[in-house]
Amino acid sequence: MYKKTPLLICTAPQNSGELDFDTYPDQATVLVEGQQLEASMLASDNIGGEILKGAKKRRYCFIRSS
Repeated sequence: MYKKTPLLICTAPQNSGELDFDTYPDQATVLVEGQQLEASMLASDNIGGEILKGAKKRRYCFIRSS
């Protein structure tokens, strides 16, 4: 049986390429034991957006079980 436990995921995107890129892990969806869970944009760190060439971010994404 599925136990209601929140997830805290550490994301650390790094741009080692030649171009800037966008990423939005704070809008993630995960599947746990058949249950689809959405990231909480309010409870997560502000990690979404543009990652400039040569930059890296390290933030946390909170996924709440329903």
